[in-house]
Parts: sequence; structure tokens; C-alpha cells
Amino acid sequence: MISICIVCNISFKVKKQRNGKYCTAQCYWKSLKGKSLAPTTQFKKGQIPWIKGKKSPYAGAKHWHWGGGKTVNKNGYILIYRPDHPYAQKRGVIFEHRLVMEEQLGRYLTKEEAVHHLNGIKTDNRPKNLIVCSYSEHKIKYHPDNGKATRFA
Repeated sequence: MISICIVCNISFKVKKQRNGKYCTAQCYWKSLKGKSLAPTTQFKKGQIPWIKGKKSPYAGAKHWHWGGGKTVNKNGYILIYRPDHPYAQKRGVIFEHRLVMEEQLGRYLTKEEAVHHLNGIKTDNRPKNLIVCSYSEHKIKYHPDNGKATRFA
């Protein structure tokens, strides 16, 4: 099919994948000169979207993917949603094994304390399977051949 370029008025053969308006990419870019490539928005400057500051009606327990606040992270540890906990992460979650030990001891664990799973199963958070120790002690006793001591072991 033969078409005429809308920029330079030269006739050219249209390829299947092209729309047939421009003979070359250079003509296409010339046609855009002076036009804004930024996406247009429906809001005027200073206008606030209607959803801003409002909570979704399907947030938390009302959401169809809600799993009771329990998730498993990429390292295999169980995370519990507790946004009011003093040591909760940004998303409001904390490791379940730390919560179990805090309930057992009756106090919050410090950031310098590590919780070790005796049987090595990261999802087995029974109190008899967990012990508390410092991070350095945890690395020396339980992971001597592992690289650096991590804060989440």
C-alpha cells in the first residue's frame, strides 16, 4: 500500500506493522516537536482526588485476600500484622517467633536479642523450640560457618 507522509509529503510504501502516517522515524519525531509528551491528567493544580485520605472499604479483614494478618516472607519466616508493636517494620509486621518469645518472657525483646529455632524449622514457633540470645552469641554458637550474622535469624 502506498501512502503520503504528513510531514514531508513524500509517497512511501507502508509496512504491515506501521500506521502509514510517516515515511521515517525522523518525520514522526518532527511531528511531535513542540508537543508535550507528559501524560495529561484530569486534575487541576491544587485539586485533591476524592480518594485522598480515605480508607478503602476493603482494607484489612474485609479484603478478600486477607489471611488473618499472617504472611510468610521470602526467607521462610512467618510475619504477623501488628502495627501498634514498638518494633514493627514499616508495613506494620513483626516476626512471629519474636512475638512468641515476648509473650513467654513477658517483655519486649531488644533489637540486640536474637531468637533461634532449635530444630532449624523457621515456621515451628512453639515456645519449647525457641531460645533467646544475643546476635553475636547466636552467630558463634549456631551459625559458625555461615557468613555474617543477620538481624533476622
